[in-house]
Amino acid sequence: MLKFNIKCLFLIQQLACFALANLEGPFIFWGPKELLSYKRPSLVSLEQDDLMDIYNNQGAIVVFNIQDSLFFLTRESYPRLRKLLERKPVLIAPQDFLDVHPEYVNNETQVITVQGPNSEQDAEITEKFERLEDVYGEGKVLAILGSSTPEEEPTDDESDSLDYSSDQKSYLRDKREFNEEPKEAPEEVVYNALGKALLYSSDFPILRYSSGDNETSDKIYKLRNLVGVTGDDREQFSRLVIVFGTEMGKVTLRLRFPDSLAGYWNLGPIELLDPRGRELLLNPPTTDVFLGAPRGFSFTCAEPLIFSNGSVSLTFLEIQVQPLLNGAMRFGSAYNCVGFTTVPIWTGIFISMILIFGMTVAIAMISDIKTMDKFENSKGKTLTISVVD
Repeated sequence: MLKFNIKCLFLIQQLACFALANLEGPFIFWGPKELLSYKRPSLVSLEQDDLMDIYNNQGAIVVFNIQDSLFFLTRESYPRLRKLLERKPVLIAPQDFLDVHPEYVNNETQVITVQGPNSEQDAEITEKFERLEDVYGEGKVLAILGSSTPEEEPTDDESDSLDYSSDQKSYLRDKREFNEEPKEAPEEVVYNALGKALLYSSDFPILRYSSGDNETSDKIYKLRNLVGVTGDDREQFSRLVIVFGTEMGKVTLRLRFPDSLAGYWNLGPIELLDPRGRELLLNPPTTDVFLGAPRGFSFTCAEPLIFSNGSVSLTFLEIQVQPLLNGAMRFGSAYNCVGFTTVPIWTGIFISMILIFGMTVAIAMISDIKTMDKFENSKGKTLTISVVD
């Protein structure tokens, strides 16, 4: 019975992980009075430290994920929620995603997926929040409202049955008419630790568990579902911590960047924490090229970088990375992973040697030309040159 309960709790945690991974902003925070101290000017996002402080000081947190491709929050569609927000402290976060998810900071976190007509969503959100306040007390519950797009959009018949407005129904019909063929979204990803570290990759990281000589039986996971990104700067090194949600559980990557006294940083081993609780140290690839750059510069490489430890490997494709940003929000000038003696450089040297050799022969031949010993003089005899066949 105990094992069954543990499995159920693990499954619920993973479902919550996937729900948060797809949650999109802007977000509405309401409930505690402390929210008023975190108000920002318009269109200014909340920082990671602010989110951590907000999550830590709450008795309970409830995250409402409205799964609706046409989520329009209006006074007419959500009257009960409007009255609730009028009497509660409210904070608007304009960012697209939450850099830190509350379930990894506060254990009393619930993630609720809200679907159906607007009237049912309105009732479910307000009733759930009021029930939690009855349990934990008024001002002790933090509510977060976000949205996500469902996998399948409602058809014409389904949208007619829902209480969508005429503008929403018209928009949905136009969207299906002009986007009948789905377009693949680019898979370029950026992991930003907000002024501490930054990592770009042309594709999602690939985690491989090798089972031996038979490659068909290898387990391969493409780390698509991002849960959170944090940075950690210390005296002798800095870290970039990336958390992913996979079908087998939560995967944590800790990228370590040792900092030398000479003013250079390098890409060190990656600490991998898999869902089984194992902590593996994935060593960087063996190469003649220095995997790093001076402080204030980024490192980029078009070749795949494979970090491995026995049967476990992690592959990054076409990455650009930079720690120690010191508050900057973009990459510095890039150091490339290409060595000095590349094929184009050798080709240029070879052609230059041929041209130098030809020029040397030409100069030698020109310098070997000699002038005549005697010249004609109007006052002397005529110069006769004997020609022998």
